[in-house]
Amino acid sequence: MNLKVRIKPNLAASSEEPWKIISSPHMRYYIRDVYIRPDFDPLAITGSYDDTIKFIIQYKKDSVGKGDYYIIHKPEDRVHPRTVVQSVFIKPGDPFCKMDISRTRSRVSELGIFGYSNIRFKQVQNNDSALTGLLDCNIDLSKKKLHSYTVETEVTNSGGRPGVGLNFTYSNSNIFRDLKP
Repeated sequence: MNLKVRIKPNLAASSEEPWKIISSPHMRYYIRDVYIRPDFDPLAITGSYDDTIKFIIQYKKDSVGKGDYYIIHKPEDRVHPRTVVQSVFIKPGDPFCKMDISRTRSRVSELGIFGYSNIRFKQVQNNDSALTGLLDCNIDLSKKKLHSYTVETEVTNSGGRPGVGLNFTYSNSNIFRDLKP
């Protein structure tokens, strides 16, 4: 069976004349820069960080969106930048791919250090071409608590005999002292 797939162009209302529909081709977006915050606190007041590390990986020389990794780093942070960058599949110069986002989320959670991750994109003005766009990627990572515990109670009834149970669970995610509290 031969299949032909045609993608419809974007249809949008004109800004000057809202009753007119304008047809435009789809844009292809490329990643320019990737900003990684390995110690992001969503409740903290936005402030300045002490250091930004430019992490350069040369793997594509002729890419559309030439960019770099920037790691917004605090001096007391003990997570090595290479560990974080190796877990990110969103690469500067590559086209936008939704699969890279899900692979990055999966790999970051597999590290066991981070409990929260947020990946956002911001469009950058590009005057080179009307059919290609540039995106900056922001990856916010929040660390898990190093020590946690839970207390659970349960009530059972087995054969007409009531019972009460208590469960206590303690977790230490820094047992080999890799991270600073």
